[in-house]
Amino acid sequence: RFRAILERYPRVRLILGHCGGRLEGMREAIDLMNEFPNCYADISGDSWLMGQLGWLCRKTDPNRILFGTDLNWIEPRYVLGHVLMSDVPEEIKIRILRLNAQELFGL
Repeated sequence: RFRAILERYPRVRLILGHCGGRLEGMREAIDLMNEFPNCYADISGDSWLMGQLGWLCRKTDPNRILFGTDLNWIEPRYVLGHVLMSDVPEEIKIRILRLNAQELFGL
């Protein structure tokens, strides 16, 4: 569904919420992120397992992974815990939690 948008509008930065959703959607999100430099994903949602963020960072560019909480639906500490307890280097955690969004939004 998003491939056509990314192809037609290469200057638009598209953020895939929930990183595509469940595992199959995440695989599709990874494929799009690897193909299109203007494609990003946030890690909000309730389907994250321990180790999954490290897997995601190994499969695609961690500079385009954004922290998201799905606030009002999911307790923010759930997603924050997955970042803080993940097996990714501290500099990647900082990028996901803050720097990636600052660069994307020009803050």
